[in-house]
Parts: sequence; structure tokens; C-alpha cells
Amino acid sequence: MFETIIAKKEVLNENETLIFNLFIYIEKNNEEKIISYIKNKSYKIWLLKDESGFNILHKSCYLNNTSISKIIIQETRQRLGYTLSFTSFINSKTNEGLTPLHYAAYEGNLEISKLLINNGADYTTVTNLGKNVLHLTAEGNHPSLMLYYFNKKIFDISCQDFNKSTPLHWACYSGAFESIKFLINLNAEINSFDKNELTPLHLATLYNKKNIVVKLLQNGAVKDVTNSKGETPLYLAWKRKYKKIYDLLNEKKFWYLWTIKTPWEKIEPNDIYKKYIIIVFIIYQLFIILMILPFLKNIFDIFFNNILFLLNLTLLIILLLKNPGYKYIENQNGINPLIKLIEDNKDIKNYCPKCFIPEVNGIKHCIICDKCVEGFNHHCFWINKCIGKKNKLIYLLFLFISLIYTLDSIYISILSLLDFSSLSYNKFIYKNILNTSKQRQIRVFFIDLIFIFSIFICFPLFFLLFNELNKKLKKKKFCNKSSKKKDLNNTSKKLELKKINKKEIIINDDKYESNIINSTGTNRETNNNNDNDYEEIKLIENNNGNDMYNEKYEDNIIPIAQTPFLKNNNNLLCDNHLEE
Repeated sequence: MFETIIAKKEVLNENETLIFNLFIYIEKNNEEKIISYIKNKSYKIWLLKDESGFNILHKSCYLNNTSISKIIIQETRQRLGYTLSFTSFINSKTNEGLTPLHYAAYEGNLEISKLLINNGADYTTVTNLGKNVLHLTAEGNHPSLMLYYFNKKIFDISCQDFNKSTPLHWACYSGAFESIKFLINLNAEINSFDKNELTPLHLATLYNKKNIVVKLLQNGAVKDVTNSKGETPLYLAWKRKYKKIYDLLNEKKFWYLWTIKTPWEKIEPNDIYKKYIIIVFIIYQLFIILMILPFLKNIFDIFFNNILFLLNLTLLIILLLKNPGYKYIENQNGINPLIKLIEDNKDIKNYCPKCFIPEVNGIKHCIICDKCVEGFNHHCFWINKCIGKKNKLIYLLFLFISLIYTLDSIYISILSLLDFSSLSYNKFIYKNILNTSKQRQIRVFFIDLIFIFSIFICFPLFFLLFNELNKKLKKKKFCNKSSKKKDLNNTSKKLELKKINKKEIIINDDKYESNIINSTGTNRETNNNNDNDYEEIKLIENNNGNDMYNEKYEDNIIPIAQTPFLKNNNNLLCDNHLEE
């Protein structure tokens, strides 16, 4: 009896050493060693697992090592053939229910994913938390692979895991902004509830993700919705002292009419302001022609005002008709052009999910026009059009001429009022006017209206012009600072390289291997949170061992199921079950 126990221990120690060595060779990208071990008929490499259920294919996919993954699949297939043992190896699960395909999905490796699927990987398999590959690609911020799986028409874009969390929930949890863009475009339910009645907006607020909060609000996320504890996103932002998000959620609606930047809420395009501008502009000039211009003594003032009006009207018409620089690619035979890019193993993170073009070099998607605009500046609600590369100069000229036009209107209205007051001098300008005929009283009344309206219009025009000039100055300063930073970084790197070259660095491979074997593995944090403002988050495990929700969560606990990728999966210990 004692001898059999010793024999089992020796077998376990041998297998433990073997799996350790294989994991080290995968980390060091030693292809020759891995091939030699797989081809060695005395070893059944496909059966070896550590304490967490990791095998060599899990490890290579976890490390996102494409070349090693190819070698493992090809060599194992050559040895086993397309047998049940090979397919079970491809679809083997860890203790958390993760297959190699799940790791490839989270890492966004399309090449490994295709290779696994072509060799029998089941992409409908879910983890112990009920997450499929669509959840994992969304969480890992890989829209290319997410769109690839969605195009297979197997998963609903708002599919839920065992905690009713959708891919959008997981993307908001991990801060996957690019995934969120594509999920919204694929009509994901933006106000869906999970187990604790948390919406994606709740999660983006809890994790202090301002850019995601803005994106959700712009696409129709409801601000007043409450979770199971009756808390709104606004209350959570106030409670956690996230000032920027609190101000954002508490923003008023009317301010967007200043047309300085894109609003933080969903707004439909509206031509009503455009009609008001044209009508008011024409009536305004008619009053000037009838009440002021015929009575001016200087002919130059009359001509100058008319020329400014005609020039302003011409610029307004051109601005209304001019294309601001829309960019888009049409679907060919109903096929999404991005699918072709994905098939060519190209990353589509920077591509617009609606216009199918890369959002680089000033190209940005306008949420109101629902089009990409080259050199996007802002969306002007008064003309219901974007200001972009092709119409920005006309827009600036229109603002400048409009400002001169209003200043000239103020000037000629003052001249007219002074003419009235100079009929007979009095400290009170309107004393003689009130004693004059009704025609003159009416004329003075309208001149006053023109004067007040001109002053009222003058200030916003000046403000918009100042804002555009300020933007240019900020861009120049930013370019200068960035160039200085680059120079400083280059000089500092050169100094560091000089210091490193002076030192003698000796690496002992044997010590390296022993250190890895004795350690518990690399601390590989795969959560996408990069902000320093985040609070430390405690997550709760239920009695079954899976990280699930706690209905009575505390203030310092964020109520969402923990992703398996936050854990350290490198406890490289072998499994006792080695039989086929």
C-alpha cells in the first residue's frame, strides 16, 4: 500500500515537472522544445492540466501567442488525427468553464479563433458565469472579433449571461469604449437591466467612465432609471463624489443651442431653427430699409449696409447648401464592408460602425447628422448642419460678416436717433419726439427695436468667433507642447540607453526557469481600467465558487459578476486525472 502511494507521488511529480516545463517553453516561445514534447510518444501532452484546469492550449491562447497555438494544434492533430480525443482537447475547459476559444476571444485574436473553429472548437459554449464569446469580445474591447461572431447570426446582440448581464454591461464594466460604439450600432438594448436592475449607465457611472457615460447619453440612455436599491446614476455619481460625471448627468438641455460642442443627450435633427434664421434675417433687413436707410444723409452708409446684407445672405445660402465633408462607404450587395476587413485580419477599432471609414485625421461621426464628417468642428443647430473641413471657412466668414453687419446696424440706428434728438436740443432725447407726429413715433419705436436686437445678436456672434480663434490657439499650444514632450522623451531614452550599456546584465536561463516554477505565476491584470481615479473594488464569491452578485452589496462593492480574467490563472499545478 505504501509503495503504491510513493509510485503515485512519483508520477505526479513527473507530470508536474512536465507541465511546468511546457508552460515555461510557451512563455519563452521555444517552438522546438514544444514540438519535441508533443511528438514524444511516451507523453500524452493533451491530457496534462494544472490545478486550475489549464492545459498547454489554454496557456498559449491566454498569452495570445499565435505561433505557439498553431504549433500545438497542428502537432496534436498530426498525432491524434480528427478523433474524439483531439476535439475534447480543443474544447477542454478550465475550472471556471473557459475554453481556449474563450481566451482567444477575450484577447481578440481572430487568427487563433479561426484556427480553433476550423479544428472543431464549439463557439456556442458558455463559461460557468454563462458568458459566451460575444460577452468576452465585448469585455476585451475587440469589435473586430465581436462583429465576426455576430455575423454568424448565432447570438443575439443583447444576449444575457446567468446574471442577466448583456455584452454592453460587460463592455461598460471593463471600459471597452470601441466595443460600446459597435454594440450601440448593432442595436444593443441600451437600457437593459441585469440581476440587480443595473443599466449600462449605472455601471459606467460606478466605474467613473466619463467618455462611456457621454456615449450612452448621446444614444438615448435614460438618466432617471433606478436600480434595485432605488439609486439613479446621478445619485451614484454624487455618492461616490465623481464631480465630472455628476455635472454631466445634471446638465441642462438648452445650452446646446450655443453650438460650441456636441450635446450630452440624444437630439434629433431639426430644421425649425434654420427657418427662423431666414425669416428673422429678411424681416430685420426690411425694417432697416423702411425705417432707417431712406433717412440717412450719407449715401455710403446706405450702400455699405445693403452690400453687407447681400453678402451675408449669400454666405448663409452657401452655408446651407454646402457639403461639410461627409464621408461614407455604401454597402455592397447588402454586405457590411467591415466584414471584408475582418476577414483580412484587420483591426476595425478606429473604424466608424455606421459609415465604415477610419475615424482618423479629424474625421468624426456626428451623432445628430448620423454621418462622418472630415475635419469635424461641431454641429450647428441653427442651420441643422455640421461644420467641417469644406464649409468651415464659409462659416467663419459668415460669422465675421454677420458681426460687422450687426455693428453697422447699431451704428446707423444710433445715427437715426441722434438726428431725431438734434431737431431741437434737449437733455431728454425723446421729449421732442413724443411731441411729433405718430409716423415719427412709430419710426423711433422700430429703430429702438433694431438697436436692441442688433446688440442682442452681436454678443453671441462675437462669442462664437472668439471661441473658434481660441480653438486654433489651443491646437497650436498643444502641438508645441507635444513636440517638446517628444524631444524630452527622446533625450531621456537616449540617456537611459547609455546607462544600460555601461552596466553588465547577465541572465541565467536555469535560474529563470526555477524562479517561474516556484512562483505562483505572472500577475497579469486584463481589466481595461487605466484611470487613477478608480476606487479599489471588492467582489464577492457565492457558495458555489463562482463570482456572482450579492443582493445586499455595500457601498464599496460594485455589484457585477467578476470576470475570470481578473484572477491569476497561472497556478501551474498538475491535475490528478491523467487518464484518457
